[in-house]
Amino acid sequence: QLNYGGYLFIDGTFRNDWSSTLHPDNRSFFYPSISTSLVISDMINEVGQGMPSWFNYAKARASFAQVGNDLDPYQLYNTYELGKDPENHATAGTGNTLFDSSVRSELISSWEVGAEVRFFNNRLGFDFAWYKSNARRQLLNLPMDPLSGYGSRKINAGNIQNQGIELMINARPIETKDFAWNLMANISQNNNTIIELTKDVRLYQLGGYDNLAIYATSGGNYGEIYGTKFNRVEDKGSPHYGKLIVDGNGLPNGKSDKEKIGDQQAKALIGLTNSFQYKGF
Repeated sequence: QLNYGGYLFIDGTFRNDWSSTLHPDNRSFFYPSISTSLVISDMINEVGQGMPSWFNYAKARASFAQVGNDLDPYQLYNTYELGKDPENHATAGTGNTLFDSSVRSELISSWEVGAEVRFFNNRLGFDFAWYKSNARRQLLNLPMDPLSGYGSRKINAGNIQNQGIELMINARPIETKDFAWNLMANISQNNNTIIELTKDVRLYQLGGYDNLAIYATSGGNYGEIYGTKFNRVEDKGSPHYGKLIVDGNGLPNGKSDKEKIGDQQAKALIGLTNSFQYKGF
């Protein structure tokens, strides 16, 4: 850690891991981090200018960090599994996942820039942050054709990006000798997007049930909801435009192909917390 004048700080870490679950050629992976902060109010007081009485605190910060993740044990080489059939004869077979000894560690890179200010004897404060993280080389089990003998194969793939902003507001609207009201609001907005999956795959199923599926789509959002829709009259010139098409029994007909029908990501989140103090309670 470096400290200049008690108001400028720089912290750095440099870490290297060696994982026994990865191939010797890819066993070592390095990931650093660095962060800096400047307490502007302390700097102004230090140089002799002085902060206004109503402006108590100001701080700016920025950081960059990387994190690496390795495999779980025994996911590097393909082996045979021994067992017995109903007649008690010895059997041998492969597992359900095709492993690849050349896979590398995952790498997550994160950036953040923020600022914090407080006013009126710390009765009003704001803390704002912008952040972005990219998860690359993720270790995924990619589905395969069962006729290949495997259900999936282990690969490095993807570039999933999280980017958003967060604002925290702290206020004490009422403060007397016996009573105090504290208010905290949190406003955040996050976009979780798929920059890339693999060269061959643009759609990766995360889950689902029946004709409903949750996908990670290349170029789209993480967790898009796909499902089938009812057939409707699509001729805009028809007086029945938009109405359901039904069969002879009056039941609606569904489309065979899945379409995007929603997204599990919220456009924004807002939280509000109130706390009250009365004579120390």
